[in-house]
Amino acid sequence: MLWLWIWLFGANWLLLIVAQPIAYGAEAVEEYVWGQQPTSAATEQTRWAKDLELRPSSTPSDVLRLAPGLVIGQHHGGGKADQILFRGFDSDHGTDFAVFIDGIPVNMVSHAHGQGYADLHWLIPETIDRVEIYKGPYFAHLGDFATSGAMNIITKRRDKDSSFSIAGGSYNTQRYVGVLSPPEGTPLTPYLAFEAYHNDGPFKNENNYNRYNVFSKFTLFSTPASNLSFLGTLFKTAWDASGQIPARAVREGTLGRFGSLDPS
Repeated sequence: MLWLWIWLFGANWLLLIVAQPIAYGAEAVEEYVWGQQPTSAATEQTRWAKDLELRPSSTPSDVLRLAPGLVIGQHHGGGKADQILFRGFDSDHGTDFAVFIDGIPVNMVSHAHGQGYADLHWLIPETIDRVEIYKGPYFAHLGDFATSGAMNIITKRRDKDSSFSIAGGSYNTQRYVGVLSPPEGTPLTPYLAFEAYHNDGPFKNENNYNRYNVFSKFTLFSTPASNLSFLGTLFKTAWDASGQIPARAVREGTLGRFGSLDPS
């Protein structure tokens, strides 16, 4: 197959000529397709639902890792907001990394742990439609916390089908997810999801981490240009953190890496 690309008008428009392989006795058919290349900076990227399917995500931490150059740290048992390191910046728990859900800011302007604290554990990965990623402090409309970058997570308005899934793994990990998505065409389109999650972690004293999420989105109308939706969530979590441990005790062998000074 022969592909020929001709770029016109400053690389915004392109002409694609496709010559199909010719079988013996057949006539050659040429197809001309015109299209416009989307204009975007190299610092902007979008990850679609297909990326989530190819790289399954069971926690919000997995969703954040879709951004190239982003590293996640979790040092308090799973229920605390993830520590974000992006493009060489230690963004702490969101102080220098802005997070949005459907354009709604998640970062807390004032928090005892630090301004910009962004907890995403109330998000159910199965409800995500796409993830918009912004690198660097070049986007004034993203606000004060977008120093190292920002992420806008767009949730779905509906799914093809309703579903229910059960998953399990090491350290007594259990996860139950249900999605209710009625057929499209009704004036009011509800989209509901719930999640129950449990994990004991690798610690000597069980983490006993429990998380419960309910996600609801009601769409009154939707057109290619606009839509009106109402979003509501319910989130509850509890766990027994082993806490911080002194490095010298680990080096001396008096305390294991997964031990605790005070199991309570």
